[in-house]
Amino acid sequence: MTRPRQPRAPDEKLAPLGYTRRWAERGLLPPPDFLEEQLRLFAQGDDKSTEHYRYGAYLHYLRTHKTLTDAELDNYLDVARHDQDMMMASSAMVDLFGQKLSDAQFEKLCLTLKALKDFDAWMQKWIRKIIAQQRLRRTKKAART
Repeated sequence: MTRPRQPRAPDEKLAPLGYTRRWAERGLLPPPDFLEEQLRLFAQGDDKSTEHYRYGAYLHYLRTHKTLTDAELDNYLDVARHDQDMMMASSAMVDLFGQKLSDAQFEKLCLTLKALKDFDAWMQKWIRKIIAQQRLRRTKKAART
């Protein structure tokens, strides 16, 4: 599902990849060398699906931030909620379950995912299932400690 066009990227050369000002304002833009490599690959033309490049940026952010402050989580969720490709962005949000989240952060993530309305019944069911699995995983982990 695509959304209306977002404001232009902070650097016009990043706009073809779908990066908006929000990425820079919220501190989620990857380092310049990472972005240059994405631009090089995009220019080669093998993969013109811009959501793949942004998803790579989400994964890079999570690899470099093993734990997130509340502000970092809010920024990540804000960028993802406003992405033009909600299917990919919801996957990026689900990837947050792999981070070390506080109980409050976990609940915020669950509420954010439940509030996504742009999906069909199957996708909403999948999100509910993921949340239930993650709740069970957290409960089992807490019982072991």
